[in-house]
Amino acid sequence: MAEKSKDDIAQMSEGIISSEALEEWESRIGLKLRIGNLFNQTVSYEAIRNYVNGIGDFNPLYRDEKYARGTRYGALIAPPNWLYSVFPTWVLQGLPGIHAFHSGNDWRFYRPVYLNDRITAECHFTGFDVKPSKFARKTVFEYQRADFYNQRKELVATTDLWLVRAERKTARETGKYSTIRLPHP
Repeated sequence: MAEKSKDDIAQMSEGIISSEALEEWESRIGLKLRIGNLFNQTVSYEAIRNYVNGIGDFNPLYRDEKYARGTRYGALIAPPNWLYSVFPTWVLQGLPGIHAFHSGNDWRFYRPVYLNDRITAECHFTGFDVKPSKFARKTVFEYQRADFYNQRKELVATTDLWLVRAERKTARETGKYSTIRLPHP
């Protein structure tokens, strides 16, 4: 197999949002996306403690088992945003070479995540919109839905999310942010 040249690699990493690519992508709407690795699936005391320490959350509901027993939950739970530690909520798919920015999520929480739960996730491609952009002339807003389940197959949470996709080369050429000076130490 021949080695790829620097030009070949640059071309692969700098894709174009073409009509053909968008037509092919449209045929993928509704597909369940393959999630590579789930992280932190087992809800252990250490996993919760390390997470809340990392984000600076001192709520005793997530730290103190005695305190948590006296709440309406009756036990220690993980904070709702702990689900990001299981799966970041999106799967990069389609439009090769087009940069992706994770832009936001709308969450719905149905059940608390308890100590010793085992969490799994599913992700579906739900659609996209093409929009004009001063940054990259044309951007694609990609939409996905991630569902999180506990070991009893009960839906714990759902999030609808969006990624902004842009051509790297075009974004550089427009130079929208080229006048911003970076601080130097």
